[in-house]
Formats: sequence, structure tokens, C-alpha cells
Amino acid sequence: MNTFLTKFPSEVVGVLSGFDRVIMRGTIRRLAYLGGMSAYLATNRVQPQDFKQHAMEVTARLREAVEGPVLREGRPVLFLNSGRTDKEKLVGEIVARDGLGEGTICLLSCVEPCRTYQAHGDRQKRTVDLRPHWGKCTAFYKYSFHPQLGYIHARIQSWFPFPVQVYFNGREWLTRQLEAAGLGYRRADNTLLWVEDLGRAQELLDDQLQTCWPKLLEGILCDLNPLQAQGWLGQFYAPYYWTTFGVEWATDMMFRTPEALAQWYPALALHSMRTLSCTDVLRFYGRGPRFTGEVRSKLVVQKEGLRTKHRAAGNFLKAYDKAYAVQSDDWSVLRIETTTNHPEVYKAFRTTENHPEGPKRWLPLRKGVADLHRLTQVSQAANDRYADALAAADCSESVATLASRLTQPVTHRSRRVRGLRPWPGGDLPLLRAVNEGDHLLNGFRNRDLRARLYAKPTDDHAEQRRRSARVGRLLRLLRAHGLIKKIPKTHRYQMTEFGRRVVTALLTALDATTAELARLAAVA
Repeated sequence: MNTFLTKFPSEVVGVLSGFDRVIMRGTIRRLAYLGGMSAYLATNRVQPQDFKQHAMEVTARLREAVEGPVLREGRPVLFLNSGRTDKEKLVGEIVARDGLGEGTICLLSCVEPCRTYQAHGDRQKRTVDLRPHWGKCTAFYKYSFHPQLGYIHARIQSWFPFPVQVYFNGREWLTRQLEAAGLGYRRADNTLLWVEDLGRAQELLDDQLQTCWPKLLEGILCDLNPLQAQGWLGQFYAPYYWTTFGVEWATDMMFRTPEALAQWYPALALHSMRTLSCTDVLRFYGRGPRFTGEVRSKLVVQKEGLRTKHRAAGNFLKAYDKAYAVQSDDWSVLRIETTTNHPEVYKAFRTTENHPEGPKRWLPLRKGVADLHRLTQVSQAANDRYADALAAADCSESVATLASRLTQPVTHRSRRVRGLRPWPGGDLPLLRAVNEGDHLLNGFRNRDLRARLYAKPTDDHAEQRRRSARVGRLLRLLRAHGLIKKIPKTHRYQMTEFGRRVVTALLTALDATTAELARLAAVA
């Protein structure tokens, strides 16, 4: 981030980093697997063949408990014929019509798919037991203005095992904090256009991380389902376990004027498209060993401006301009945002869940709110790296000067290391591979570069070892020239600031067309 700020010292007023959209999920872990559900039935003396009737009775009590308070407040209770109905638009119309700013807005319900259980009979064994089952049931959505978080909604499934989902927005939360602190601000949607005290606003965003999440979320849950505080599942102790379902961590760089942002961002987006592989066409076809989805990048034109977007392992890293101008002195915002749906691809230095008093070590990041603080650190680091990668588009050194540093031999750990050959028949494919935009999220490993450098995978063990050894030598070559650095206590690497600057300059020059160079010469 410092590299980006030093590039635009006069244009950028300040930076705000914190939560944007956040979705938390509550699960009754003791009911989330078949053994736990069977234990629940045994505790409440319910036979498996009577499960459906028992579930209908519990659902009826839940419906009454959820709808009752909303009806008593005189707010709308609406059933939607389709789960695809734009709920946010409908709720927005209700808020505008009734001029609401606090309290309950409405309760919406619709039929949606759900993961539940169903009784099945075995004719041969002459028994009836439960089995996991995909079905449909009513889901309740309660929209309201929370006194602390502002606009939120909470969803509960009306059938076993009653999962809950809570949505809120960190920028909406910040506006409540600013009002409580007596600080002025202007906003458009979820973007702040002006803040009286940016430093204090960042402190308030940081304070959000100190929240006792179980206490806050349990309060929202009890408001949604008043039965939660009454032992509504009989003698079966069924607390909720809270996890992150989707977390957006946004870094807003405030430019003084829309013109200042418009002058720089198109060039930054073009740089991202060319050197970080952000194109409209899917560019990444390979799947890494730990990746669960496609790896790709794209450039999208939105009504607000341009958006570059990288996707890796189901997580996203985006940059887009939000050049609103409500008043003449409003700022324009360049937002860099990391969206995490699968935190397990990252690491946390922690103990195991089964041995909380044991030694700490690097383990996969959990979805539980206990690891949320670590998740924000990873997200902020990704935002910072992406900002610095964008800043590398503006380099005042000549390509010849930068390239000369790479082509000369160097001494690394008392050994002579050859110079790089940054041309198509040499090390250019290697430089392109390490500069891929998806590596900004989680770094890269030997196996990731193998997938980039070798078009066809192989099952031959000897060939796999040969490829691994070659890539290992290439990694040592890049480290010797200062282009990459190893992430401590991992097998992953990241580009250094120098590496990002020099590789960006080389790739930009090599990818430039003759027509583009001619236009550049004409401007000069």
C-alpha cells in the first residue's frame, strides 16, 4: 500500500480499510449430522417414524414466534411466490414508502431448497431410520435497522436443523459509529464520499474487530426467533456455532476529485488487464491441488466505471472505481476488495480445536468467528499487494535500466547465478507465470508454476520429479535476483516490490504493439 500512496501523494486524501458486506452463518452443530439428530430424537422420545409430525409441530411454533412480533409492530409480513424475487429492491421500496430509519422493516418468506432429514423404512430389516435429504421448506427473512449495525437482515430455515444466516454491512455500521461520535459524513450506497475526520473513521473501523461476535449474533438471533432463549428444543442443548459465510474486506483510496481518479485509473486497469491477466476471456484452465474452482481474471465495465476481478479457489480480489459526485467537494473512491468464501486455503498460527492448550502451529484458517481477525489480516495483505501491483504501472525507470539488472550474473549464498533471459525463447514464460494476478491472493508454490510452465500434466513419477527439480532451480534463480521472496514457514513465494516493478515494466514493453508505441512517441 505504501508504494501506491507514494505514487499519488497529492491526489489521495486518505485510506479507509474495513468490512464491507459480511454474511455470518449460525449452525446447530449437534443437529448438523445424522448422529446428532438421532440423539435429539432419543432425548425428546421421538421415534424416527414420527419425525415428520414432530418437525411440523416445531415448525408451527417457530412460525408463530417469528411472525408474531412483526405483526404486533404493524409491519408487513409477505410471502413471495419465488425465491428469486429481488428482496432488496422490495425492502427498499418499503423503507422509502414508510420513511423508516429504525426498528423492524418487514418479514419476507418464500420456499427454498434446504438440507434436512427424512425418515426411511427398510423392509428387510423392518426398521425406520433417518437419512440426510435435500428438500424444500419455508425460509423467513427479517429485515430491520439494528441499533448498532444499521440495516441488516436475518434468515432462518423453518425445518430441521434450522440454520441461520445474518447479513450486515461494515460501512453501514461505520455510519452509525460516526453519528454516535458526532462526526459528519456523506455517503452514496455503501461508499463514503466525505468524512470529517478520516483518522477517527479508521479507528472506528478497527474497533469493529474487537466485537464479541457470539454475543452480537445471539442478540440478532433472539430477535429473529424469540424461542431461542426459552429452550425451544426440549431437553436437548442446542447452541449455535457461528461461522463466516462470505466476508468482503474493502480498502478505499479517497481521491480528491473525480478527475484525479479518472486520470489514473483507466491506465491502472489497462495495466492490470495486460500484466496481471485480467481479460474478458477465461485465462486459467488448470486447477491446483488445493483449488476447488476455476482460476480466472476479467475486466468488466460497470455503470460506475471499470472493475478488474481475479478469482482463485472461490475467493475474489477486485478493484473498481466509484466516482460518485453528489457535491462538488466529494471524493472519488478507488476500492480494492478481497472477498473470502473459502478461508481454508489460508493459514492461521493457532492450536488445534481438540487440544486448545497444545502447541501452536500453522493450520488451515477456519470459518469460525474465532479466526475472523486473522482473516482480516490476510485480506488486508492481499489488498496492499494488489495496490502495489497497480502502482507498478507508473515506473519512471527505463526498461533498459531495469532489464540490465536481470541479465547480469549475480552471487547468491556464495554461488554464482546466471542472469535471466527475458525473451520468448528464454525465461519470459517464467516471468509471466509468477506475475499472474491470482498469486496476489495466496502466493504460489513449485506445483503452481509447474502447472503454468507445462501444458500437459504427467502421471510418470520420474518426469514429475524432473519437472519439480527444474522449477526448484528456477525459483532459486528468481530469489537470487530479488524478484521473489519466500513466505516464512510455508512452501509459498510472493513477488517482491522490486520484482513487481521490473517484471511489470518488461511485460508491458514486450506486449506493446507498434501502433501503441507510435502513439506514445507522438504524444511525447
